[in-house]
Amino acid sequence: SSSKSNEVVIAGGATRSDLWLQLHADITGRTFLLNENTDGPLLGCAILASVGAGIYDSVDDAVENMVRRERRIEPRAEARKVYDRLYEEVYLKVRPGVKSVVHALAELRGGASSSVGEERAFWGGEHNKLGLQHGNGIRCRKWGKKCLGTIRGGSM
Repeated sequence: SSSKSNEVVIAGGATRSDLWLQLHADITGRTFLLNENTDGPLLGCAILASVGAGIYDSVDDAVENMVRRERRIEPRAEARKVYDRLYEEVYLKVRPGVKSVVHALAELRGGASSSVGEERAFWGGEHNKLGLQHGNGIRCRKWGKKCLGTIRGGSM
């Protein structure tokens, strides 16, 4: 069985922009919840450590005591109507026409739409087609080389 939620808990850098949060709420029609501590991984580690140290008996107890909601960002009905119209009347009509352009951009960035031979040529040299150097410590999942593929669209 599946269930849907009308609320989204958001953490990280996106929480720093009220405009970004409001756009997300308006476009999705969901309420966005922000915790007092917006660093989710750090808070999760602290929760687990508190259970491991015996401060709380269970993860549920730790969450109950350590996670505090700071605020809610509610979707605005009028803005949602505008975004729904844009999606229905513009995006869905434009999408088929720009599909090949999106794939071409993905290919230039090392995306999944390029063929095997092109991938090897793309990442085989010291620089990629865009003139960006390898060596940033990111490994290309497909070929195992250090590349920008996983940052610049390789996972598309």
